[in-house]
Amino acid sequence: MKKFVLSLFSVALSLAAFAQNYSGPESVEYDFANTRWLIGNTTSHQILARDAGGNLSILIPASSIGNTGPYGIEIIGDVVYACCGSRVKGFNMTTLEEVFNVNTTGTFLNGITHDDAGNLIVTAFSSKEIFKLNIAGETSTLLASNLGPSPNGIIFDAANNRCVFVNWGSNAPIKAINLTDNTVSTLITTSYSNCDGIGVDGDGNYYVSVWGGQQCVKYNNDFSSSPVQVVSGLSSPADIFFNIPDLVLGIPNSGNNTVTFVQFVLNVPEILNSSALVYPNPANAQLFIELNENSASPQLISVYDLSGKWVQSLGADAFVFDNGKITLNCESIESGAYWIHLHGVDNMEMIRVVVQK
Repeated sequence: MKKFVLSLFSVALSLAAFAQNYSGPESVEYDFANTRWLIGNTTSHQILARDAGGNLSILIPASSIGNTGPYGIEIIGDVVYACCGSRVKGFNMTTLEEVFNVNTTGTFLNGITHDDAGNLIVTAFSSKEIFKLNIAGETSTLLASNLGPSPNGIIFDAANNRCVFVNWGSNAPIKAINLTDNTVSTLITTSYSNCDGIGVDGDGNYYVSVWGGQQCVKYNNDFSSSPVQVVSGLSSPADIFFNIPDLVLGIPNSGNNTVTFVQFVLNVPEILNSSALVYPNPANAQLFIELNENSASPQLISVYDLSGKWVQSLGADAFVFDNGKITLNCESIESGAYWIHLHGVDNMEMIRVVVQK
């Protein structure tokens, strides 16, 4: 498969409006269904909502969170989950009712993510452990202990059935836990001290917030290249989130009660909503995309679900292109709605499709 990396540049937007309402912001997450950011406020023990206009409101009050947390937060469907001491609590974002409350044996739950099998994966900073919480069964299972450096932010890597997590301390390593056998491996030992949060963009590049140097850096998808500084001048940057469809990286600054948003821009001349003929739509086993007769083959095809989560990417040698028609195999794609990105030399076309098995 050919490798294709989008060229990006960033514009840092330090949005300090309403900053007086942030109180120990520790984590951010984008709520795609309601087009808003959620922020975990640890000092006031609230989950805030920030709308598209920058207005803040209290979504989950302190009376629901309790006197510890929320630290890491994670959205799955219409529920937001929060790390609160040794517990993970879940709240329906429509009714605001508590719908999940599981205690672990861990101390200071901090980072949180979820896999594709109905589980939450959380890090315990002080007890140096990782837990798996089954959502339907409301159970907690210890996956790893005695981790050495304290684990912090964590993110699920579906392609490799693992979670990648960052760690505290000097020369902080970035590690992975294999969800098949629970083995832990070191992906890279960084030159940074105190890595806090981790996020990933649509090309699989990893973003890490670092207290040492008060910055956020970017690694390529296999950590083979030297990191690149994305933004500096932060203040104890905590648990970050990359909003893939809008190309915005959210960074809570726990040190000065602000949240920084970094806007990335695709370095291509044009982004188009495609007028291509797509059939059948809904698709089952195969999907056909007919471009203009003189269109060149895309360099890369990427598939994302409507939440912005990357599903798969296909290089030009991994799909059929014949006389302007693309044939895609959908057998490995689950039922649902998706955006297909067709990356050309000088543009990117976007097509919305439905897969129905």
